[in-house]
Amino acid sequence: MDTPHLKQSYIVGVIFMILSVFGLALTGLFGKFAVLDYPISPVLFYRFLFAFLLYFLILWLMGRLKGGLHITNVKIHILRAIFSLGSVYFFYMFIKKHSLLNGVTLLNTGPLFIPLIERIFMGQKIHKLTGIAIIIAFVGVFFILKPDRTIFSNMIGLLGGLFQGASQVIFGLTAKSEKPDISVLYLFFLYVVFSLCPYLFSTEPLTEKDSNLWWFAILAVALGLSTIVNQFFRAMAYKHSTPTKLAAFLYIAVIFAALFDWMFFNNPPDLFSVIGALLVVAGGVIKIYIHSPIFKRSKT
Repeated sequence: MDTPHLKQSYIVGVIFMILSVFGLALTGLFGKFAVLDYPISPVLFYRFLFAFLLYFLILWLMGRLKGGLHITNVKIHILRAIFSLGSVYFFYMFIKKHSLLNGVTLLNTGPLFIPLIERIFMGQKIHKLTGIAIIIAFVGVFFILKPDRTIFSNMIGLLGGLFQGASQVIFGLTAKSEKPDISVLYLFFLYVVFSLCPYLFSTEPLTEKDSNLWWFAILAVALGLSTIVNQFFRAMAYKHSTPTKLAAFLYIAVIFAALFDWMFFNNPPDLFSVIGALLVVAGGVIKIYIHSPIFKRSKT
């Protein structure tokens, strides 16, 4: 039985997790505003440049950098950054033409790809209920994509989820051996480095009117701040509870996305999108529950 102290700590963790998810949803909102008016490459470069500089300043002021920036498994971090940044690119490419709700929902298929990736590359068995959860979620994906002649172009959103799942598998290889705050700072730095290349070689102009540079700057700052909110409060949440117990709250981002679509883009969700989102969330929650300590205790 959990003690009152553990219950209180869990509640605090939930609050921090919801704040983190709100930051995640804001990156989708500001990102959609940005990619509707500007090329994706400068949007992402300046988003991560500002996030890196601000996060570095925060860690420095908190005294977290006194031990230095030593980090191990550099190759693993580079690989994680490539997949994670690819996930963001696919996500922005999708929401440039489609709804924020569908984009966030497809991005949240990432955890559902993890068992498949671990099965293919690590030989780990897939729990029967995990398989059922994956099937339920991908029926939801079917509803969201609405298969027709454009299904292959719409698959870009699903690729975002696949790349996110791959980045999480790679992150799991180093998560226990390194400091989370330094790891995030290193990830932001790699984001800046890797996003600089497509930005420098982009053939698209940043903007057609100089006056629009102010709006671009505002969006870049907002994206950087929301990225920090997401990462900072995620780290705070995991200090009060485990990722397994808090993971289900990530799907609140789907609700925020639906509200943002309705409020800012006058785009209420259609029935197929709602059914698809509910099925993806259901599949994700089932998968999380299967791997939770509560489920494991019930099986013994």
